[in-house]
Amino acid sequence: STTLKATGGSGAYEWSFGDGLTSPADWSLSQTGVLTTKNAKEGVYAFSVRATDSGTNTYQQAQISVKILPAGSVATGDRKSV
Repeated sequence: STTLKATGGSGAYEWSFGDGLTSPADWSLSQTGVLTTKNAKEGVYAFSVRATDSGTNTYQQAQISVKILPAGSVATGDRKSV
């Protein structure tokens, strides 16, 4: 699992899958931004996520991709601000 983060705004953020790209099967995204999967196979998964600012009820959406590596691999990655 990994936790998504957003900056700026005036309140706490509520996370959800966004419009556009379909969220992958067997993945979940909690309202607090924890992205998890239990059954993903090796590969790259692309989808949209949305962070809604509870203070202003406005949101930002971004398309992200997650690469699942073979067991035992170590990865570094790019970070994208939402």
